[in-house]
Amino acid sequence: INISSAPQSINENVQHTYSLNVYPNPANGAATVTYQIQTKQNVDLSIYDVLGNKVVSLVSQSQDEGNYSYSVNKQNLAPGLYFIRLNVNNKSSAVKKFILME
Repeated sequence: INISSAPQSINENVQHTYSLNVYPNPANGAATVTYQIQTKQNVDLSIYDVLGNKVVSLVSQSQDEGNYSYSVNKQNLAPGLYFIRLNVNNKSSAVKKFILME
């Protein structure tokens, strides 16, 4: 056993967190979805029903660093429970539960 005070090199995976928010939640007619990305990324922001079926694609493109905001309204969705998923570079980064009221 060697004990040393010399610094050791450790490869760390830096995991990015993406702040995904939905408000108001529950919503009576329209809601706003916001998120932030730190660098240029390929972004897919979609809404799924409780069975896991994609019902609305809000974003599917490369986006620059920044804050983004999208509106969701009941014209595209029936009242119910949904999940909003943010995929960044083809990896699931954040999921939020969203309730749309009548």
